[in-house]
Amino acid sequence: MANSTNLIVVSGYIGSVSDTRYTAGEKSVMDFSIAVKPTPRKDKAGNWLDQKPVWFKVVCWNGTGEYATERAEKGGFVEVQGSITAPEAYTTKNGEPDCKMVINASSLNFIDVVKSDNKSKSEIDYYDTDF
Repeated sequence: MANSTNLIVVSGYIGSVSDTRYTAGEKSVMDFSIAVKPTPRKDKAGNWLDQKPVWFKVVCWNGTGEYATERAEKGGFVEVQGSITAPEAYTTKNGEPDCKMVINASSLNFIDVVKSDNKSKSEIDYYDTDF
């Protein structure tokens, strides 16, 4: 019988960042959200499709959480490696039900992205979180 693997690697722009909290057992935990924009594609007529980003909640424990507390900021770009857990339901700003996937992070790689002058700040504001 083959063993299954629970490993996910995603990269995207950070939305909201929470404060560090502590469990009753004094373990530190913090979380942030990231938006992963799907690869652009065209429809059959050759028109570009506008695709919504996929949102993930990233939960960081202990040392990983302390590192994230130092580096995570809204609009920053990060690569996350970890295991995926059950999705969480939430309500969007428009009052619609939705869900987000949750990743327990084991590794974070914060990437400094240099924006070119032809991109506006509104492009970063597009990655405002619903949750």
